[in-house]
Amino acid sequence: MIAKDDKLNILVMDDDNITIMLLKNILQKEYKTFCVTDSTIDIIDYVVTNNISLILLDIEMPNRNGFEVADIVKNNEETKDIPIIFLTANNDKSFLIKAFENDAVDYVNKPFNKAELLARIKTHLSNYIYIKKIQEQQEVIYSQALSSGMNDMLLKISHHWRQPLSIVSLSAQTISIENDMGILAKEDIKKLTGDIIATVNTLSESINFFTNTYGNKNKIESFNISQNFNTLINSVKTLYEDEYLDIKVTNHIKDDINITICTSALKTIIANTISNSIDAYNKNEIEHKEIIFDISLEEKNIVLSISDYAGGIIEENLDKVFDIYFSTKANLNGTGIGLYVVKNLVQNQLNGKIKLQNYEKENKKGVNLKIYLPC
Repeated sequence: MIAKDDKLNILVMDDDNITIMLLKNILQKEYKTFCVTDSTIDIIDYVVTNNISLILLDIEMPNRNGFEVADIVKNNEETKDIPIIFLTANNDKSFLIKAFENDAVDYVNKPFNKAELLARIKTHLSNYIYIKKIQEQQEVIYSQALSSGMNDMLLKISHHWRQPLSIVSLSAQTISIENDMGILAKEDIKKLTGDIIATVNTLSESINFFTNTYGNKNKIESFNISQNFNTLINSVKTLYEDEYLDIKVTNHIKDDINITICTSALKTIIANTISNSIDAYNKNEIEHKEIIFDISLEEKNIVLSISDYAGGIIEENLDKVFDIYFSTKANLNGTGIGLYVVKNLVQNQLNGKIKLQNYEKENKKGVNLKIYLPC
């Protein structure tokens, strides 16, 4: 998060106290300056705690040189985007090339030219602030997309619950009316209460699905492909019983393979993908809604292939379908975020890759979505 006060925070790391004092005098009018002479400190903790937005880093320091410090900063998720300007008295080209290979955005020669130093700092801070603002906007968009995806799921669940709730209500009313009339037989009680219990169990399954999917959305756990995948598919399928889906699952993996993933993310991916296929089938007025899941092992990846025969996607739109707010469902009030959410969950939650393409089989056209999960 960028500091909200007037001055941004800059870290100066140099083992020379004279250089530290000089830089502090140059910077303190425009920036809040933090100075460190010990290169062995916990640099990540220091940078994060003090909300540092740029680092001026001496290359030649004892114990741990500037290249080593930069490597630590750039390999940490929280600090990797912070610009580093190396400070050096060494003009050797190979030395400077190494600086850029260590992800420096710039370097400044000692002794410093004040105007040049401030200009370079201002440029790189402006770029950093711009990048952070884009990242914050993306997080907001992604949060909105997930929220909307959750709203869609709630609508599906509420629709799925209408018929079971009607059964419960009707059965209860029948028991009450027949009891008041004195015609309620034991056989009727057994049948009606049995209907109520079966219906409540169906509702409970839907509640468990939603709770497990969204209540523990960041939970990482072991997932056995052979044992757990069919169960996962069936739990998602219960939300779409009114659609009369023909879902087929083929597992080509013979070995007993476990992967460590966020299972709620995988459920959301599958639910959104099924929902997109249903929308396409309905849009094209195709009654037989067939969705094929195919699981295979390719090199060091589990490949989950999801296919439908709903007509495919216009070729010119294939490169756009993962974009935020892009939708091919103009007549179905599509939000355009379904596949955006799917892509982000695959990449950010499951550390996988995703590929979408049209395909044709037995004169039927459709879409094939492949998800590659590392194992």
